[in-house]
Amino acid sequence: MVVDATLLISGWTAIAATFAAVIAWRVFRWQRQGDVPVVLCEVTSPRSESEWWEIKITVRNRTTTRWESKEARINIPKQAIGYSQYAVPITVNDYGDELADHTAARALATRVFPLKAKTEPVGTQPRQYLGGGDVSSERAYMYIPEGSPKLKMTLTLVSMDGKPKKFFVPIERDLTPS
Repeated sequence: MVVDATLLISGWTAIAATFAAVIAWRVFRWQRQGDVPVVLCEVTSPRSESEWWEIKITVRNRTTTRWESKEARINIPKQAIGYSQYAVPITVNDYGDELADHTAARALATRVFPLKAKTEPVGTQPRQYLGGGDVSSERAYMYIPEGSPKLKMTLTLVSMDGKPKKFFVPIERDLTPS
């Protein structure tokens, strides 16, 4: 009878240890989610067929690491191409006004295009007129074939402190009108 009670207590102890390990693993995963920046993606549909979709990618840093947005890779639809706001050449018109030449940039659009936004550590205040701080945003323009129901892309962030490490952010948006 004493042996049966010892086995019973050992069994319950093993079950309790297993539950404790599962809970510890879940807490660890939850805490690790705070070690990466939050990425928001706003998609603006074109007003006419000649215009391209505008994508605004915002990175909000919750860590003490500096991050740089390296590239965006369009996965779906396969025919989609895009470019960053920084790829747009500036031309000067007859009046001396600087204008963005989107036609020239569209000729260079690809499925994988570079980004340049840099995000400072959490708590860093933005500089007046220059932006920066712990929130950064960048606009991209994409040609997405008509009738495509979804946009799937991957944003690559690279840490700029110490040994660079890459972080891949999957972005998926429904393109059907609501």
